[in-house]
Amino acid sequence: MNILVIEDCKPKFESISRCIRERFPEAAVTCAGSYQEGVNKAYKGNFDFIVLDNSLPVYSSYPNDIKTDMASVILDEFKEFGINSPCVICSQYDPGEKEAFFTRLVNTFDS
Repeated sequence: MNILVIEDCKPKFESISRCIRERFPEAAVTCAGSYQEGVNKAYKGNFDFIVLDNSLPVYSSYPNDIKTDMASVILDEFKEFGINSPCVICSQYDPGEKEAFFTRLVNTFDS
């Protein structure tokens, strides 16, 4: 099983990766730390599953330039490039914003 984790925070990536490997010891986990790196790896790789952070830098070379709502941008790219891997989105939105955010994503991208 090949899994792509698009997450810019190294401790969070390590925690997510550890959880994946505990459940799926045979999994190959690949990390991407920005929008650009994530889309490039998803396009070039053959991933069975993608874990996607919602707040990411656009470019790895500018790691402190974090943009919110990057999940929508990345899912648009996946749709355009025909990347159909199942995705789960991680977010630290406050509870009042989460429901509207995820409802919009499901209504836009669930197919």
